[in-house]
Amino acid sequence: MVEKTVGLPTYETLLTEAIRSLAVDSGTVTSTAPIGTNVLSDTTKKWAADIHKNRMVKIIRGAGAGQIRVVDSNIAESLLIKGSWAAALDTTSVYVILDVDATVISSVDATLTKLIPIAKTQIFNTALPAADNDILGAAITPTNSPSWLRIYVSIAVAGRLYLRRTVDGVTVSEDLNSGANLVANAAYCFGPVEWRTGDSVNLRYSATGGNILVLRIDEIGAAE
Repeated sequence: MVEKTVGLPTYETLLTEAIRSLAVDSGTVTSTAPIGTNVLSDTTKKWAADIHKNRMVKIIRGAGAGQIRVVDSNIAESLLIKGSWAAALDTTSVYVILDVDATVISSVDATLTKLIPIAKTQIFNTALPAADNDILGAAITPTNSPSWLRIYVSIAVAGRLYLRRTVDGVTVSEDLNSGANLVANAAYCFGPVEWRTGDSVNLRYSATGGNILVLRIDEIGAAE
């Protein structure tokens, strides 16, 4: 008896199956759509008006293969896409319409974008300013709100690091490391430090005469 070995599905197979599971219609383009135009025509169809609005259309074979566009509207035999075709379609172009609402994708994408860390400032091997003066050339403000700051720092001389937060023209000091001096040349990571729209933030150090070896501040984890 010979046993058959069943291999794991390939990425391409899984992708194909995913497209099939989302497909609500497909066909072949029946007239040319040049670069820069925004129409896909299939005279074999009798679609209800705007039945495919906000769905996605993908060219899977032939001229223009690989392009994905959002359907802005449709009539009986044509899709009107948002934007335009970057590669011309012709009668070899095979398409599939996917039951994926582009407005939902846009919302999810916007949410995920807020979760990607944003580099707010970076200083490397730079002399400290005078003691108790602003370290950053300009205060930083949130890109997303509310969100958090993560502060990674190493300084060549011992001293107290503190944050200066300004809201509505009023500035307060907030000690990092519980107000204890940082050890020279040691690395520290502080956070999350909460901030939101209306805040502007700078850092100060109680000592001078050495270098900021590394200072990196990232905005992370928007909660909005």
